Amino acid sequence: MYFNLFSAGSGVSPHPELPQGQMDSLLSIISSQRERFRSRNQELEAVSHDLSRILNFCLFQEELISRLSVSFVPPAGESLHAADHAGSAE
Repeated sequence: MYFNLFSAGSGVSPHPELPQGQMDSLLSIISSQRERFRSRNQELEAVSHDLSRILNFCLFQEELISRLSVSFVPPAGESLHAADHAGSAE
């Protein structure tokens, strides 16, 4: 069974009054936390952006290698290295 602590007659105020000093202290703590979270969020977004760029580059590189390996498969017994061809031309 659920009940509302803030309902009329419960004796609990929905907005308890705190002394001004405590409210200022809490506000300072909350503001500091908010700033730390904001700063950390910016750091994580930058890292995420960098990782996304790296992943996209790796995927592009993998696709490029795949296409090149299909396009330049040498016939049996031949090599793609220029040094191998230079020696046989003489």
